[in-house]
Amino acid sequence: MSPSFLPAEPSQDFWDAVEDLLDAGRWTDAAVTVRAVAQQSARVEWRLTLGTLLYERGQRHLAVREWTDVIEAAQANGDWPVSAAAHHNLAAMYRDIGDYRLARMFQQRALSLQADCGSEELLQLSNDALAAGRWELAESLYQSAAQLAEEDSPLLTDLMATRGILAGFEGEPQAGLRWLQQAYHEHVDADNRLHAGKDLLNAAALFEQLHRFGWARICLELAREHFDAAGDLNWVQTASQSLARLEGLRRVAEFDPTWN
Repeated sequence: MSPSFLPAEPSQDFWDAVEDLLDAGRWTDAAVTVRAVAQQSARVEWRLTLGTLLYERGQRHLAVREWTDVIEAAQANGDWPVSAAAHHNLAAMYRDIGDYRLARMFQQRALSLQADCGSEELLQLSNDALAAGRWELAESLYQSAAQLAEEDSPLLTDLMATRGILAGFEGEPQAGLRWLQQAYHEHVDADNRLHAGKDLLNAAALFEQLHRFGWARICLELAREHFDAAGDLNWVQTASQSLARLEGLRRVAEFDPTWN
């Protein structure tokens, strides 16, 4: 999931002006504006929002600076919920770029600063466990997240996607593809191009498991289009690398009778 924690904020006009600065590439002006207002109002958490806006525009290093500064200030003031929110955002960012070790570290720190653990946090920990190859732990965390999720929660689509990945690891790729297909269509309907692309990456892996390389290639090509539309060059590169690797597998399958 992309960083999305948004605290109580100043007026919409204020944020519209900040976004205008960001869209013009005036990163420093936007940062100075938000930091000044946050300092005057003694609301360091408003810099969380600035970090999110920077992250959405591909300025990851600047986003990390904002969230790291928030952590330092919040912990100095004993404001643990704000510190937890900053850790949560950093976990989401590292998860998005594929650094699951750091994602897990920041997510666990966020949980240690919260009074309780919600379904979203459990789901993200499940995804981190999947990335680490700990399937049983991932399944347990997934089940806990699913039990806590509200019936109308937007998290349900992400739960479907994780269910699909788990099914693949449990030797049921066909079932996994059905879950991922449903998640994909719902992410497309919500115009969440990044997560739609990730659904396709995971579907491609299941098609590979079934040795259906043609369908895997179609999924990867479409995933790359979604990532490109989302403006996420890191995931575009990931999809391209997966396509190159898949082409190598396809060639092996053509000449190795044990693959046919």
